Amino acid sequence: MLPFYFYIMNLTRTKLLEKKYNYPKGFINLKYSRHFQERVDERCLGFDCMPTMVKITEDNIHSAKTIDNKTLSSVVVKLKYNNDKYVFIAFNPFDGGAKSFWFQRKNNEQSNKKNN
Repeated sequence: MLPFYFYIMNLTRTKLLEKKYNYPKGFINLKYSRHFQERVDERCLGFDCMPTMVKITEDNIHSAKTIDNKTLSSVVVKLKYNNDKYVFIAFNPFDGGAKSFWFQRKNNEQSNKKNN
């Protein structure tokens, strides 16, 4: 049980990689929240294009939150969606509750260098 005066600390990727935080090391089954499902429906994407499992790694972790400065309570991972976009998924690493997602276009210069 958390005390009423707890403090949520936002962690950038750099801070996350500097210190070892507690989070599940294996694959996590995602459970989509109602908000998540509504955003997928609004964008007419369908759930076929969304991952059902995620593994948090140093390569895909984008940011996180912690309450006790030891255990991550919320994580955002950056995954390749297609050749032009990344998808960012925010979820609880311990129960897999996926809260939200958003897209970001890849840098065109980086995409062109890979294709040449």
